[in-house]
Amino acid sequence: MLLQTVSDSAKLYGIQDPPDVAVVRTVTPDERTAVIVQCLADVGVTARAESDGWSVESPVDQSSAINLQQYICQAKYPLDPKYVRTLSEDQIRIFYGYVRDSLLPCLSGKGYDIDGLPTEDVYVDSFQSGQGAFDPYAVEPLVSTEQRVWESLQQACPPSPPTDVLYK
Repeated sequence: MLLQTVSDSAKLYGIQDPPDVAVVRTVTPDERTAVIVQCLADVGVTARAESDGWSVESPVDQSSAINLQQYICQAKYPLDPKYVRTLSEDQIRIFYGYVRDSLLPCLSGKGYDIDGLPTEDVYVDSFQSGQGAFDPYAVEPLVSTEQRVWESLQQACPPSPPTDVLYK
């Protein structure tokens, strides 16, 4: 899960009065999961990287304490603000080109032919209007693919263009 702001994580973890946390450094989306997993490990929380973020082992009686540690780690290592801003039209068009020219052919090569990619202008309009853009991972057959296969596909065929391309 990619939380975009520290206040998002406080809400998610049910932290009513979040503590002040000094930022150690900002991170990129590409490095975020590894940094957060290491931060959690440094305070004794068992966490592991997942294709869409991280997961923690959380005994019920320790869930509040673990949630607080997740909040603290995310506050120490927030996303660089440039990755939190709304994408520009040029960035949305880069994203579209990636889906059309890289992601869909990659998925097809793995045996998953996905239909439904709209025209570029419709994609941009949908993205900008908040309706959400076409996402091959959110339609059949991928939406009902078992988790381990889905994660393997996301490793082989990343759902987003490389950060250095999208945020150049």
